[in-house]
Amino acid sequence: MGTLFDIPAALAPAPVKKAIEWEQGGQTHKTEVYIRPLSWQAVYNSMSEQEGAPFSDKAAQRLAESLCDQNGQPLYSANDLTGKSGKPLLCTALITALLNAISDVNSAGKT
Repeated sequence: MGTLFDIPAALAPAPVKKAIEWEQGGQTHKTEVYIRPLSWQAVYNSMSEQEGAPFSDKAAQRLAESLCDQNGQPLYSANDLTGKSGKPLLCTALITALLNAISDVNSAGKT
C-alpha cells in the first residue's frame, strides 16, 4: 500500500476554468477565469498569516491565492487587489463574481 501522495484524488487538483459574469454601468460583462482549488497549505497559510488582519486583506489574499492562469501560476498579489500596489481597484460586482466562482470550485461535490 502506498501513501496518500500516491493517490491522485488526494492531491490538490489542477486549476478549474469558470465562466463568470457581472453587471457594471447597466451592462453585463462576461469572461472566463481559472481558479486554483485550495490546498491544505493555502488554507493553513491564510489562517496563520492573516490572524487579526482586516477582512478586506483576507479576501484579497484568498482571491490572489485562487486566481491563476491555466498552468496554476498566480496572476495577482493581494496588494494588487487592494490597490496597495498602485493598480486600479476592481468593481465590487466583479469581486463578488470571483468570490462566488472560488466558492463553487472549492465546494464542488459537497452536499
